[in-house]
Amino acid sequence: MNRRPILILADIIKDFMGLNDDQIYINNQDFDPNTSPNLFVTIEPTTSIVMSNNNRFNPDTEQQIISTNYKEGYAINIRSKDESASIREKELVAALVSDFSRNKQEEYFFQIAPVPPIGGTNTSVLEGEGILTRSTLNITIFTHYNQVRDTLVYDNFNNSIENE
Repeated sequence: MNRRPILILADIIKDFMGLNDDQIYINNQDFDPNTSPNLFVTIEPTTSIVMSNNNRFNPDTEQQIISTNYKEGYAINIRSKDESASIREKELVAALVSDFSRNKQEEYFFQIAPVPPIGGTNTSVLEGEGILTRSTLNITIFTHYNQVRDTLVYDNFNNSIENE
């Protein structure tokens, strides 16, 4: 994968929901929710678990193929100062199975796991009185990283067991 999954998720949500650049934020971006538009989405990583890590030698190309598979968790928060976040939160789930999402998953070799039956969780209480509506959707994606590298090949030896 040559692009961060969190950025791909942002593209998928932004495209499906028709959001502007100032309505979708990745964790650790500097933004002030009080100056942001009425509705905005933030995405933050929550977990990253290595599922497999392999190094294989390809005798045809004499290269090593290093591949790693991850199970990564993300929290997608939708917030608004009015009720639009609660109305549009269903679009987050729909965005993940859209044709655009499927194309991005195929292009970047990752898979968004089915959304759990719990769906979004109302997390408005965390915001206090400043933001009226907030919902959090926790999702899991499976990513694959692959790298091919040259390796040293030893096929000429001076000593043998018979000579010793």
